[in-house]
Amino acid sequence: SAVMYAYYGGLKQSLAGDDISGIQSVWGAYPADPVNDGSFATATNITGLIGENGQVALGGRSLAGTADRDYYYVTAPSDTTGTMVVTMQASGLSSASPRLQLYNGNQSVIGGVSAPESYGGTVTYTVTGVTPGKSYYILALAASAMGSYGSYGLLVNFGTSYQPPIQPPDTTV
Repeated sequence: SAVMYAYYGGLKQSLAGDDISGIQSVWGAYPADPVNDGSFATATNITGLIGENGQVALGGRSLAGTADRDYYYVTAPSDTTGTMVVTMQASGLSSASPRLQLYNGNQSVIGGVSAPESYGGTVTYTVTGVTPGKSYYILALAASAMGSYGSYGLLVNFGTSYQPPIQPPDTTV
């Protein structure tokens, strides 16, 4: 049933255990998430990363399966425009299927968006009524089992300026 079987065995939509074992024997297993940010209590505070333009751009983020959840915490700056636009970008970075959930400072759900089985999609959620000093939690995770591994970028915009996407890493060989 392996995709890499010597003879054609029909259409395949996922890798068999034999395929996965073969890939891992060459490249190794996908590394576990090195950052302990899997809960509200251990959320990564990105408030200090807000630039002069009211934006944060974090590249090099990673999802390691359906159980991996990355929480971020941010407090709206004094010069906020009243909106917060949050983008989880896998486009151009990996084949991850992104899902975003937003929470207020009391950890109550505000809303969310997902792109299941998009294999490298990008999702954006806009929060309105943002006031200076108001805090939010951002949860980045996989939208589906297919596409639950890969890199992503997190973009947060409290301003009105255009925010460019995260650029892919240089892979010149």
